[in-house]
Formats: sequence, structure tokens, C-alpha cells
Amino acid sequence: QDSVGLAVGADGVAFEKVGSVIVGRAPDVVVVNEQIFMLYQKVCGEGYELYLAVSDDGVTFHDVQQEPVFAPVKGDWDGLSVVTARLVRDGAWFYIIYGGSAYRQDEPDYFGLARSVDLVEWERHSGNPIFGCGAKGEADGGAIWFPALIETDDSILLLYEGSRGKYSWDLSSAICMASIDKWQK
Repeated sequence: QDSVGLAVGADGVAFEKVGSVIVGRAPDVVVVNEQIFMLYQKVCGEGYELYLAVSDDGVTFHDVQQEPVFAPVKGDWDGLSVVTARLVRDGAWFYIIYGGSAYRQDEPDYFGLARSVDLVEWERHSGNPIFGCGAKGEADGGAIWFPALIETDDSILLLYEGSRGKYSWDLSSAICMASIDKWQK
């Protein structure tokens, strides 16, 4: 069974395991008004959906609601499963960039973007999917997970995990990067 675990350490080097804090996987957190909100995925049917939990102490988490806060859109590019969402806050908005698949539980072909003001109701970007797998045999030619956006003075970088192939023929793991230059005025 999937489980999100917790370890604590006073110096950032040595950690002691506390144990499981919630059933799920691939968590990401944001702190709002001294509360920790955790977005994580759980299996629902044949795919994954995203749930939201909250904690006052970082150890005891409870779901904000019983239903997922973000689920696949049947018949679309993320119609079976949404996975490995990374959560970012920018002013009044919260954003997620996430993996999606129409055919396999944990083998996303694309990344999508969504935003929310309350972490519960999410609006998908009209240009989704915003990024996809590379060509067969490339470092990201089979699947992509765990997107992370990094902004520099000149560009926006996307770091992510990629696999050369699909589960059935070449599951491998590589750290991949894509970038786009910012418009210069």
C-alpha cells in the first residue's frame, strides 16, 4: 500500500523516521497561514486522482474533503490518471504542473498546468497539455514525471524525471531538462 512517510531532523543532515502520515504517494506541500497543505495522489479505479490534506503540526494530516480535488478528464489526454503534481504559490494563486495519461495508471505522456485560489477548485490551462514526451529512445521518450519549474533571469527551466521507454519495453530513469527563453523587450 502506498504511504507518505515523514522523517524529522534538527540539522538537515541526520533524520529520524516518524512513519506514515497518510495513505497516498507523490506528495507536495505549501504552507498557508501556519497550516501545511499537502497535495498527494491516490489510486481511484484504474488511475490516480489528487487529494488535499491539511496539518497544523506537520505530523497529523487529515483530508480536507473525501472527494479528490483534481481528477482525470475522461476522454482527454489525462483521461485515466493524473500524477506527480508539483505545487507552487504565486501571490493569490496556487499552480500545479502535473503528469497525465489517457491509457496507463502511472506512465504519463504529458504535463498539464492548472490554477486555484483555494487549493480545492482547480481551473485547467486552456493550452494543455503544455509539454510532452520526447521521441522513442530519447531520455524522456517513454514517460515523464515530477515536473519542476525554475525561473532564471533569462529563461524558464523545466526539470523532470524521464524514461527512455514504456514499462513494457524499457523503463529507465533520467533527470531531464527543457528550457524556454524569456521574451526580451
